[in-house]
Amino acid sequence: MIFRDPLEEGQKKRKADTDLFIKVIDFGIAGVCDQGKADKGDAGSLCYMSPECLQGSAVESAPSIDVWAIGIMFYAMMFGTLPFYGDDESHTIKLIKTAPIKWDKEVPITPMAKEIITKMLEKDPKERLDLMNLLDMEFVTMEDEQYQEMVDKNLEEFTQRMEESKTQEPMKVPSPKNKGGKPSY
Repeated sequence: MIFRDPLEEGQKKRKADTDLFIKVIDFGIAGVCDQGKADKGDAGSLCYMSPECLQGSAVESAPSIDVWAIGIMFYAMMFGTLPFYGDDESHTIKLIKTAPIKWDKEVPITPMAKEIITKMLEKDPKERLDLMNLLDMEFVTMEDEQYQEMVDKNLEEFTQRMEESKTQEPMKVPSPKNKGGKPSY
């Protein structure tokens, strides 16, 4: 099954006790993955499309397309914005195909989360993290206590870096090109 368009609206979030469950609920343009068969790959929302879907020709249906889209969603959940968003459609396509991921230093992110997002947003689909390897990664398999320790340590280090940066000379930031700003996810 290729989901193709995992927008936030297509998710249902429910808090049960202390765990957050996210369910994908909108399969409007999903299709069955026929490995090795080329298909029109431009269905879905542009900002979630993988680079191979933007080549202008039929693309092989593969789970790597969804891994990319889940990586975009993961990034958006962490940073509150999309990783590749341009001034217009052609600029967005160029960024998806060529731009490196930018990490907002003002947002705490664990090295493991950064590694997973980086591997999910690999431009080359053959090098991109596959679903089975994702499920085997320590970030996914670790126990809740280990995860909480890692998050607490990361947050403590982040807070310390932010406090230290307050004592330094403020950095001059140029005004943004996109006056409207990036949309949130």
